[in-house]
Amino acid sequence: MIGAYFQCFKNPLATYKALESFRRHYPDAPILLLSDNGYNYTKMAEHFNCKYIHSSVSSPYIINYENDDEKYRESAHKLVQRFVSAFEDECFIRCKYIMLLEDDVKVHMKIDESFLEQDADLFGNNPNMFDKNLIREIKQMDKSYDYLNENGDYRWSGHGGSLYKRETFIKYFRNEKIVKDIVDACVKFRGTYFSTNICQDMMFSLILIAAGGTIKRLFGHYDHSISNCIVQHQLKYYYNQPMPKELQHLVEM
Repeated sequence: MIGAYFQCFKNPLATYKALESFRRHYPDAPILLLSDNGYNYTKMAEHFNCKYIHSSVSSPYIINYENDDEKYRESAHKLVQRFVSAFEDECFIRCKYIMLLEDDVKVHMKIDESFLEQDADLFGNNPNMFDKNLIREIKQMDKSYDYLNENGDYRWSGHGGSLYKRETFIKYFRNEKIVKDIVDACVKFRGTYFSTNICQDMMFSLILIAAGGTIKRLFGHYDHSISNCIVQHQLKYYYNQPMPKELQHLVEM
């Protein structure tokens, strides 16, 4: 079974549309909706039959502390812990995969789950390859990473619409040493092998790779494209649009 984890904030119409699209194709799948110190989505969660958590502490996917390495590390570890806690939630106990929903995701059709029987720990739209010099740097951190091949095909994904294998995600991301090593690498190499603001998808992909996991393309998962698309990411159409009157009761701003 596929479930969905959705961290939302203050784009209620976009949140509504993303949930609506997922529910259209997965009417009975568990969804964990978490407000990241944003609006109150209690009634929207009830409307779509989601488990709801309202957090008063923000833990964004894009971390930006350019001149404060310790704050960056602290934020990165908090984000990892939030994901692990979410994936361990009892609502997902029967789920093999968890889709990461975001406000810019639209599910156009149901995923053929027979495709997911491949031995991968993350399925997503992953055209971007990590720099081989970064892989070399990771190898030099500790002999436990010697199995990495700096000329290997190590790509990153994990953004909206991607599917994480629940069991191995929990296993890998509970490995404190690996998480610490990769967070440290993100701090050390931001602005070189990473952008200045490290994004959750790149960091999570590298943690997974360092733990021995595999990332494969999810057929039909695209950015922007809507033709022959199963899961669409980067759909910003509903961002910053007001809630229609008939839906305003679903969110407390």
